[in-house]
Amino acid sequence: MLNRRRVEGTEPTISIGQRPYRRKDGSTAVCSTWHAEWCARGRQRAKTLGTSDLPEAIRAAHALCQRIIDGVEARQPHKITIDTLRLRYVEVLTNRGRAPRTLAKYTYVLKEFADWWQRKSGRPAATFIESDLWEYRAFLQREQKSPKSISDRLILVKQLFKWGAGKGKLLTIDPLADATVSEPVPTPQPCFTPEQVEQLLARAKPNERDVFTLMAYTGLRLGEVIELRWEDVLLHRGTHGFIHVRLGGSNGTTKGKRPRLIPIHPRLRTVLDALPRKHSTVFTRPASRHCPKGDRPLNPSQLLGAIKRLCRDCGFPDWKRYKVHTWRHAFASMCARSQVSYRYALGWMGHKRSDILDMYITMYDTAAEGAMQTINYESRPAAAPTAVAIAYENTCLPMRPSTG
Repeated sequence: MLNRRRVEGTEPTISIGQRPYRRKDGSTAVCSTWHAEWCARGRQRAKTLGTSDLPEAIRAAHALCQRIIDGVEARQPHKITIDTLRLRYVEVLTNRGRAPRTLAKYTYVLKEFADWWQRKSGRPAATFIESDLWEYRAFLQREQKSPKSISDRLILVKQLFKWGAGKGKLLTIDPLADATVSEPVPTPQPCFTPEQVEQLLARAKPNERDVFTLMAYTGLRLGEVIELRWEDVLLHRGTHGFIHVRLGGSNGTTKGKRPRLIPIHPRLRTVLDALPRKHSTVFTRPASRHCPKGDRPLNPSQLLGAIKRLCRDCGFPDWKRYKVHTWRHAFASMCARSQVSYRYALGWMGHKRSDILDMYITMYDTAAEGAMQTINYESRPAAAPTAVAIAYENTCLPMRPSTG
């Protein structure tokens, strides 16, 4: 550098100067912008200070020195591509033991995002800015992705850059720190009514009926049902026993990372008492030509097919929309109809926040009608309650616990 001078009070020592450059005609000239040079980890580093004013350059050099002390400038984000960034991120998640399905989703979504960025510009990850995120959203809209899918993908991209600038220490700053991705309105999910539950259990095959009865009276996730072991069925505790839910997620835990106890309903106790204990898990596939002992784990695809077949045979409208997870919606709704407190319902379903539980609760038409008929603006005494209103007394939604 020309006009080199040492900036006093910097450690490591920073020198500033002006760089010569060659014009197109072959002559040389001196850049008016000041540059900084310093040594870090045995390597010479350089950076433009972005100003031609000497006092301003000295102040920028001191600010640069502080960033070096904080460990920020030791990074070299200009060399990190988005493809490298996402590979490092997925590698970290793999080593942390994230669930296989989660890893598959992250790998697919981030690979698709990296491919889009490569087609768009291919610039380093450090050059990504918030407007690029909204351009990616516009691309997803043109691809006719659902609002929920678009929101999930944008949030995952934000997570990628947040990790890269934070724990990953691959980026100097998080370019999407101030970007806010709005959550779409949740898509209404189907929910079995009490009458539909009885229809399904009556028409199901014996092995399917046992599994679906457990889900209807516990709200267990499918993975928790598959991993349920006899040692976790505590029939000797309480009046009818308890189910200890401790498996079904990743890393040998539940999805919520916390075990929980669920009281056994009398109807479910009858089912459990009748089940043969031929395997360590409570439920297995029925015996077949390929599995004569009937000791293989439940097949999620077969259970999904069974649900859709039963819904079709029962004549349910839009029967293709129903899935195994619908049993969880039905259980949450029945907790509401039975006036189960939020604290119990949250504990049984393995949630920490009531707003998550609200997504599962469905207000049945008869319960809603009963609630409406209890409203009375008249000053005179209310008329005798109707039969629907009386029925509502046992089917109203639970009140939230007081925060006072």
